[in-house]
Amino acid sequence: MKGTREDPLYVHATAVVIGDVGLLISGRSRAGKSHLAEALIAQGIAHGWPSLLVGDDRVGLVAEDRHILVLPHPAIAGLIERRGTGILPVPHQREAQLLLEIALDPAGPAEPARDAVERLPGLFLDRIRTGEQPQAQFLFPLVVAALTT
Repeated sequence: MKGTREDPLYVHATAVVIGDVGLLISGRSRAGKSHLAEALIAQGIAHGWPSLLVGDDRVGLVAEDRHILVLPHPAIAGLIERRGTGILPVPHQREAQLLLEIALDPAGPAEPARDAVERLPGLFLDRIRTGEQPQAQFLFPLVVAALTT
């Protein structure tokens, strides 16, 4: 069954951990997932929270104890793509419990909107929907609010 540690459900997304909470960043190719991930990590560190990449471009989702864990894909763990620079090694964390998804949508709302999405059977994530190439400094307060509630 997909969604177990033995058989994660791999999705096209990037994941970071800020503090002890995982964020999933979803969207199509070139939507700005990796750039947003690095910017959110920098914002988290600037605000005194340990912040790391979990996985870039392809991550595994696992159901565990009524939560969703995110894991890096083993073939690309610890690597991130910087457009114009290439694929680079970065510090990363092996897994994180997901709390929030940021969905980068080409037809996204003018203002970020919140809802929930079922990512694994019976397991939902709060989701912030926004346009592509968002600015981290505008999304970070929403992330902090989600992390502290």
